[in-house]
Formats: sequence, C-alpha cells, structure tokens
Amino acid sequence: MLHHLGADILARWDTRPATETLYTAGRHQEEFYGDTPRTNLLVTSFNRYPPHTDHCRRTFETPYGTLHETWTYSHDAGADFISEYWWKDWSEYPAVRYMLESTEFVFHPRSSASGSGTWAMTAWSWRVSHSRR
Repeated sequence: MLHHLGADILARWDTRPATETLYTAGRHQEEFYGDTPRTNLLVTSFNRYPPHTDHCRRTFETPYGTLHETWTYSHDAGADFISEYWWKDWSEYPAVRYMLESTEFVFHPRSSASGSGTWAMTAWSWRVSHSRR
C-alpha cells in the first residue's frame, strides 16, 4: 500500500543514513540539547546526538505556520523516541502539506564499513511528488 502511495522502504547500515533529506521550500532547523555526562557522539537509528545532549528538536517554518518535532533519547531503553510529533492538530494541515510537498529524499547508497554494501531495513520514508498549481 505504501509503495502505491509513492513510499519507499529505506535503510541504514553501520549508522550511515541511506537518504539525504532536501527541503525545496520553507525553513528547517535542528537543535540538540540536554545535560548528560556522555562525552561521545551517540548514533541511533534516527539521530546523531552530539556529546552532552539527549534531545533533538526540529523546526520547519512554512507560510502556514511553524511545525515542531522532538526526539528524546531514553538512557534506560538505549534508544530514542519521538516525544513531540510534527502534526498535532487538524488546524496544522496546510503547514504539514506544505512541508511534505517541499521535502525530497535522495537515496545515497554507500558501502558499509566492510564494503559489502548491505543495507538493513530499519527506517522508512516517503517521497512526495507533487506539482504546485
């Protein structure tokens, strides 16, 4: 069903993302924050947390409003989870649509550290193909 709607199952291997997100309009910002004693880079399936951080907040500004998404790394679970979603209310539909229509995912296959080029399916994304009228 997702493929019929234009979705592709994308992948990561060895903490290397298989795609690059490109925004063709709007303004995207990413901020990492927190107060953790960890002094090294932390790489999860979805984010790369700089030292001393355990939160990632993304902001996307559109002509219809500003959207926010937050990821929080759980030290107990050893993984990060979405703690604030981009879309929270139907009134944000125009902004969400603008963001989706302004987002492209470019596939960048890279070989793994071992050179095998094998990708594990751990993340999914979608590609929106839409011509503005």
